[in-house]
Amino acid sequence: MPPAEAAAGAGQPSRRIRVRLSEQARQALAVVTPAFVASKAIALVVPPYFIWSRSDSAGAPTAAELRDAFLRWDSPHYVDIATTGYPPALDFHAAFLPGYPLLLKAASLVVPDMVVAGLLVSSVFQFLALYYFARLVMDERDLDAARFCTWALALSPMAFFLTALYTESPFLAGAAAALYFARRGNTVAAGAAACFACAMRVTGVALMPPLALQHVLQRRGRVGFSALAILLIPAPLALFALYMQVHVGDALAYVHAHQLPSFSDAGDWPWRGLAATWRTVFSLSPANLTWVFGLELIWGIAGFVICVVAWAYRRFPAYLAIFVSSVWVVSTSLAFWRSVPRYELAMFPALIMLADATRHRPGWRSAIITVSSGFMAVGAAIYARGWWLG
Repeated sequence: MPPAEAAAGAGQPSRRIRVRLSEQARQALAVVTPAFVASKAIALVVPPYFIWSRSDSAGAPTAAELRDAFLRWDSPHYVDIATTGYPPALDFHAAFLPGYPLLLKAASLVVPDMVVAGLLVSSVFQFLALYYFARLVMDERDLDAARFCTWALALSPMAFFLTALYTESPFLAGAAAALYFARRGNTVAAGAAACFACAMRVTGVALMPPLALQHVLQRRGRVGFSALAILLIPAPLALFALYMQVHVGDALAYVHAHQLPSFSDAGDWPWRGLAATWRTVFSLSPANLTWVFGLELIWGIAGFVICVVAWAYRRFPAYLAIFVSSVWVVSTSLAFWRSVPRYELAMFPALIMLADATRHRPGWRSAIITVSSGFMAVGAAIYARGWWLG
């Protein structure tokens, strides 16, 4: 064979691989786009409509009312930090990591209104989260499973937080990308994505064990130089501690802020948090409070069951079982369970098991997504009303 032909033949496999990967990307985009649009149709329409139905303004609700529909609970604090930075003395703002406020600040350079900027940031990263999750499921299963898992995540009961001014979308984007790249054997890219996730939420440390396991298994027990990327995942937390030491004189400001009366989030064993929440739910507390804590209880216990199933189900990869379990431990290791349903959005790889269970039952899949989207709409209205959602 002439050298020119040999060279051409040698290049063909790599071209075929590039075409195959490009086709996977196109398939993932085709799967993600309709689910993303459906999620946005609920998350961006329900809160303004709910506010409109309760507004006393003449003619139509004011722009401020519609804007405030998305500015509840933690959201105003992220906007405060993005606008004015952290106060010079320790207060509850230190309980929020700077990753999301920095994204808000960057987006506000293009879109001056912080709420609109936040909706844009969360929407962009929700799309990325769904995209990388779809790619991950396509690698682990097939296109059909990826389609169901993407819809199930986009319209999950707590999916409104993927649109709200919260850290959920950027965190899930980083986590999904990290797991996808780890599955592909790219430890450096996986570590970088996990580091980004850790800048959003402390739950990012839950990515260290699964990434380390994948790295070791793929290298057949050997630890490569790229493993340093895994060790650097908590770097944003260390940098924030250093900043707080200089800014307020307290390197542990994040921990101490969570212990202030605004949060009263003390770390503890999960079973102690379960016991405290259980006592509250079944006490004589008003029903308008017990329903909230009841949801914490239901989601927390359900999350534990999912972890048990993840380890018992042999087709579920070990690195994903480790991640799901780590997320649950981080989410429930509190003296009192709070925001557990929202935190457990990060257990999204468990949807692969649901896809397996419903593989030959398309009717079940449709029913699950339909019911879930209804709960999502209710959650969006609860949030717009200013009631606690998570």
